[in-house]
Amino acid sequence: MLPIWQQEQLPYKPNMEEAICSSHAGDALELEFTGRCIGLYHIASRDAGIALITIDDNAPFEVDFYKNMDVPYCLMKKINLENEKHKMIVKVSEKRNTNSIGNFIRIGYFLME
Repeated sequence: MLPIWQQEQLPYKPNMEEAICSSHAGDALELEFTGRCIGLYHIASRDAGIALITIDDNAPFEVDFYKNMDVPYCLMKKINLENEKHKMIVKVSEKRNTNSIGNFIRIGYFLME
C-alpha cells in the first residue's frame, strides 16, 4: 500500500501555512535525524487522530493529536536521546480519541536539537 500523505494549505499565518497530512490508518512517514531531542509542531484539532511513533528500534508509543479546537500545537516528545543519528517513524493509527470526528495527522515541522 502506498502512503497517502498529502500537502495541505493551512490558515495559520505566519506560524504554519502548510502541513503534510493523512487520515489513512497505516500511512507512515520516516525521518532520519541527528540530535538529542525530537518534537513535532502539528495541528491539534477536532478531526485529529492518534499517531504511533517509533524512535530507533524502541517500542512505538501513542500520541493523541485531538483537541477540542483547531490550533497549531508544539509537542516535544522525546528528549535526552544520545546525540547521534536516529530514525523516527510516524504512523497513522486505526485508533482515535472517542471525542474526535476523524483520524487526521497534520505535521507542519519536525523540531530537532
